[in-house]
Amino acid sequence: MKTKTALLLLVLGLHSCNSPDEVPDDRAAIKSISFEGVPAQNVTIDRALSTINIRIPTELRGGLRPVLELNEGASVVGGLTADGLVNLGPYCSCYINGAQSQIVVDKESSNSSLKYRRSYAVKIVNQGPLKALDSTIPLTFSRKTNRLVMHLPVENLYTNPRISQLKFTNVETGVGPLLDADGNCLNSCSNSAINQLIFNFSAPTMSVQYLMPGTYTVSANGIEFPQKLVVTE
Repeated sequence: MKTKTALLLLVLGLHSCNSPDEVPDDRAAIKSISFEGVPAQNVTIDRALSTINIRIPTELRGGLRPVLELNEGASVVGGLTADGLVNLGPYCSCYINGAQSQIVVDKESSNSSLKYRRSYAVKIVNQGPLKALDSTIPLTFSRKTNRLVMHLPVENLYTNPRISQLKFTNVETGVGPLLDADGNCLNSCSNSAINQLIFNFSAPTMSVQYLMPGTYTVSANGIEFPQKLVVTE
């Protein structure tokens, strides 16, 4: 009977030590995390995989700012911008290897000069397909400057959309050039331009030189954007 009791206590002790929900006091760890503007139920931590899963809104407001509770003595030492935001670049820059931002936490050991470090991958859960948003951001292109930069607001940007073709259609003639990157990525993004697809071209790159003066619609991946591109000499 004593043997069975001892074994039971041992099993319970091992279960307690290995509970995935527990945060060891002597290690760097995030005890809890939330994000401004994101419902609490949309954020979870997988401690076994050191992964933060977040289902973000279709539109982010002011970026992705974490609110962290760390275990005593721990501090964030990497992975956030100078403004305390998650770097959104890996989620909207055509990465094909599943790149993710990380939040890195350090804690000094009480028994030595060593530091315990733990990195948490931030995984954004897909909310839906890319969708154009209404916008008053002007789109203009002067053939004299030979440079075209477009910012196109969208929903669900942070799911690594890949755009390799852009279609420009003259609203008067119904025709226009197709910019084809032969499967390569045309779009980019920026932490300072939240929810915006960015395209940056210089003529004669990508057939921009074939844009004649006029007003054009812009479409990509089956999406026609509400903004019109005005081309001048």
